[in-house]
Amino acid sequence: MLVLTSLYSKSIHNTVETYHLDTGRMLVDEKNKAVSLQLLLPTAPCFYFIEDGIVQKRADLSKTYDKTGILSEVSRFLGKSAGE
Repeated sequence: MLVLTSLYSKSIHNTVETYHLDTGRMLVDEKNKAVSLQLLLPTAPCFYFIEDGIVQKRADLSKTYDKTGILSEVSRFLGKSAGE
């Protein structure tokens, strides 16, 4: 499972639209549960890569210049998840 979260729902929608992410295969945290649990800084979208109920990786787009690399990893992860 892949979770996309951000304090600002507009930021989530822009990320999904800009990079053509398949929201049918990921959980979008539009109710800001991750923010309320203080799991991210509220400055940019953040992806949580979850396998077997465990967060395997967290990718905070506010802390990297390699957004393309992260989004490529998102695509690979979603492709892997679809094949399970």
